[in-house]
Amino acid sequence: MDQGTDRREHKIEQLVEWIRARGLATPAILLFEMGKPFAPIGSQALLVLQPILGAGLEEWATILEDPTALEQILDGLEDTA
Repeated sequence: MDQGTDRREHKIEQLVEWIRARGLATPAILLFEMGKPFAPIGSQALLVLQPILGAGLEEWATILEDPTALEQILDGLEDTA
């Protein structure tokens, strides 16, 4: 694996852990499943809102537009739900 892939997987693991720690695995699974068709739109919205929300959203936008990454998030959440 290259450094970019390792970093992306680390970000996904962080997100899954953050959701788990707050007991939001089930609602997050529902949200991600319902939002799958809109993920590319959401990733573009993050890029548009970046000046307002702050820097660092490019990585999240890239993760959101990749169906494989969404499946990784869902797999991580389903292990605990």
